[in-house]
Amino acid sequence: MALTVSPQIRIVALVGALAAAGLAVFMFTMGRSPSSSVDAGAVSTIKPLYGGKKVAAHVAPKPVTKTPVTAKTKPKPAPKPPVVTATGLPAVLVRALERHPVVVVGLYDPQARVDGISLAEADAGAIAAGAGFVPLDVLDAAQAGPLMKQLGVLPDPAVLVYRRPGDLVARFDGFADRDTVAQAATNASPDGLARQVATESSTPAVTKEAWAKRASKICATTWAKAPKIDARAPRAKFMKWAPGALARQQQMVTQLAALPLPTREGDRLLATRLVAAARRFHVTDSAFFVALKHEDRAEVLRLLNVENGEIAQANSAASAVGASGCAIFGR
Repeated sequence: MALTVSPQIRIVALVGALAAAGLAVFMFTMGRSPSSSVDAGAVSTIKPLYGGKKVAAHVAPKPVTKTPVTAKTKPKPAPKPPVVTATGLPAVLVRALERHPVVVVGLYDPQARVDGISLAEADAGAIAAGAGFVPLDVLDAAQAGPLMKQLGVLPDPAVLVYRRPGDLVARFDGFADRDTVAQAATNASPDGLARQVATESSTPAVTKEAWAKRASKICATTWAKAPKIDARAPRAKFMKWAPGALARQQQMVTQLAALPLPTREGDRLLATRLVAAARRFHVTDSAFFVALKHEDRAEVLRLLNVENGEIAQANSAASAVGASGCAIFGR
């Protein structure tokens, strides 16, 4: 389906992964055709040449071997040492704190697609809160080395929130959606809560029912317009269909996140819970497609188990806030 990896799609994906794994086993055999036998009696006697005189065998001169000249390899340049400031923080973070009272740091692995999605969410959360943003590559010692000395092993993805002059005020190991990051950055800002209250007071009240109705319409419309795929479709057809499905799913999550949240705090938490659950599912769905594309059977099976739990969480969140049109995950 276009919104989620449904049971049909998961069956197609699993069969494809198992088939890919099975194709890795080959048997190569080499044989020789039997040599034909010749009747020795049928061969006439061959007279020696030169009247039977022995001819000295020609001895070929030994080839002259030259010692190969190996080109001198240039030594690889040593990696750049990390630039550490007096505070022990990376220089790029210190410079960002000079411009912004609060800075969001996004830790990522450039080789991981899921980390890229998490990085975009952290950036969006920082923009929403009016905070600075610094992406740090965990594989680059020059970037993440100073933080590793302070915090130890850095997971990826992860989000750190720093407040001037260099205090770590919030940390999220793993995926954090933009609303969570924005709220953490707002809480860390000196006048962040005051600005939030002022904004909310000037915004018309939004009821939970009104929010749920708009959310249901977004989910139902996306589902109705999404092209379907047969569970018996070949793997090649599924791989061609999946990117479009992920794009529609991302669009749905973006539209849900753009809805003005309910005014009451309890209702706002319920709405935020649904958006976060849908976003987590999309991240896992994207990772699932990457694993299937790379024919990583073990990762495909692991992500299928992860999605089972996320399907239940997303549907439960949709029911809790009253957005029945969004309780469609896994169907």
